[in-house]
Amino acid sequence: MNYIFKIIFIFLFCNSLLAEEAIFHKNLKIKKEDTTVNVKGGFKIIREKFYKNFKKENNLDYNFLEVTKNNPRYGNTALQLTLGVGCIGSKADCKRANFESKKRVEVSAKKIGKKNDNVWMTMSVLIPEDFKFGGRLTIQQWHNDIEVYEPMLETDLKNFVGLTMKNGSMKGYFVLDKPNKNCSAGSGDGSTGANFCPKAYQEFKLLNWEELTNLKGKWIDIIHNINFHSDPEKGYFKIWVNGDLKVDEKGQTIWKTHGDVEKYFGKNRWDFKFGIYTTSKMAYKLYFDEIWIKRSCKNLKLDRLGYSCKKLNEQNGGVKPFVIKDISGNPNLAGTL
Repeated sequence: MNYIFKIIFIFLFCNSLLAEEAIFHKNLKIKKEDTTVNVKGGFKIIREKFYKNFKKENNLDYNFLEVTKNNPRYGNTALQLTLGVGCIGSKADCKRANFESKKRVEVSAKKIGKKNDNVWMTMSVLIPEDFKFGGRLTIQQWHNDIEVYEPMLETDLKNFVGLTMKNGSMKGYFVLDKPNKNCSAGSGDGSTGANFCPKAYQEFKLLNWEELTNLKGKWIDIIHNINFHSDPEKGYFKIWVNGDLKVDEKGQTIWKTHGDVEKYFGKNRWDFKFGIYTTSKMAYKLYFDEIWIKRSCKNLKLDRLGYSCKKLNEQNGGVKPFVIKDISGNPNLAGTL
C-alpha cells in the first residue's frame, strides 16, 4: 500500500513540475501541430532562470507565463502572461539610472533577424474584461539585437489613448561621448564609450480609447509588414488591425551601426519580443495567440484568421501620426524625448 501511495505522490509531483516548467521549455512547450507560435527557431521566455528563482524566493502564487486551452484565438492553445503588483524584474529594471522602475515578462524569438530584411508578422492579443488600464504597457517590440539601442518600433496599450505604435528610429540617434541617464537603459552606463539618444519619434493610434475598451474580452488581430533598412528611402512599415490598414509609413526602420558597437554587443539585426513591459506597479494579465513571423505574406497562412494577402495589399491610406517629437536639430536636447 505504501508503495502505491509513493507512486501516486511521485506522479502528482512530477505533473505539477511539468505544468510549472512548461513555460520555460523551448518554444514554450507548445505542440508542433498547434498554431499558437510559428517562427523558425521558436520562442523562449527572456531571463527564464531569473523568473524561476524570483517566483520561488517571493512565494508567488501565479505563473508568469502559462499555456492555456481557454478561449484560444485559433487552434488549441493560447498564452497567458501575468505580472503581479510591485516591481518584478532585474535590479537594472527596478532601479534605473533615470529613476524609473520598470517590470516585465517578455518572450523573444530566436535570433533570426537580418539588418536588411522584409518580414511579416501576426499577433493576436486579448485584454480581459476585468482588465484595469494604468499608464503605458508595451506589449510588443521590434528591438535590435544590440541592446544599447532603443526599440525601433513598439506596440503599446496607453491609458485613455488607445492601442498605439511608436516609431523611434525615424531619424536615427545622437551619439554622446558621456553617459546620459535619460537615454536607453543599455546605453546610459557608458560601457560602450558612447551613448545613443534617439533624435525623434512618432506615434500612430491604431485603435482609439473607445475602440480599444469596447474590444475587451475579444481577440485583436495585429499584422505587420516591415522592410528593415537604415536608409529612409528603402525602409517602411505597414500595420493592419482586425484586417484594416492603419499605418503605411516610409522611413528608417533599423539603427545604423556605430563604431565598435557591433563588435562588442552583437549583430545589428532586428529582434522580436512580446509580453508585458511597463512602469506601472499595478497587476496585469493578457492573452496572446497566433504569433507568427515569416518572410512572405503567403507563408503567414492568413486564412486561419479570416484574412487574405490580396485584400490586405489592396488597401491604401492609413492614419497619420498623432504625436511627432523631433529634436534632431538641437543636440543639446539629447535625452529629453
